[in-house]
Amino acid sequence: MAQPAPPSAEPPIFEVPGEILQGFYEQAVMAGIEGGKGQVLAELTILQERYAAAIDQLVGVSKELAANNQMQLISLACKIAEKVLRTHLSVRPDDLISMVGTALAESRPTDEAIIYCSEPDHDYLTTRREELLGGTDGGFALKIVSDPTFEYGDFRIETKLGSTDGRVSTRVHDIQRALGGEGGDV
Repeated sequence: MAQPAPPSAEPPIFEVPGEILQGFYEQAVMAGIEGGKGQVLAELTILQERYAAAIDQLVGVSKELAANNQMQLISLACKIAEKVLRTHLSVRPDDLISMVGTALAESRPTDEAIIYCSEPDHDYLTTRREELLGGTDGGFALKIVSDPTFEYGDFRIETKLGSTDGRVSTRVHDIQRALGGEGGDV
């Protein structure tokens, strides 16, 4: 069967001049450009916010790493200081006498004081008993006892009023805590 012939195209009722069509075209292109700019700006704003958040996160990680490195350096320095101090006290025991004498005077014993010290320091402190009593009123009994758990330079003084911890590790730990921002007096 034969197909019917398509209807003939009717001529337009009026014809739009080329300048007007060109104006519509330019206006449509400009609207498209403006719409594209708006979309690009919106996407750039989102990317900028993500970038700022990533930078903030990196700054936080950087501060955390710096604090961690600082704590490791403080810890290492304190371990070295403890070894240097122990060596110093083993070579210069007069400094130990000074430290123990000061702590003994501050503890103000009334009837008895017991000084616990390392085995290597025991004989030296025992021979210097009178010097230790010289920094106080001397109206109390003084015992010097060896403690096998103590190292060079460690001591603890016990009286009825309490005790004084003079262990090198305790003093260094107090310094480490103070340097690390955990409070405490140096």
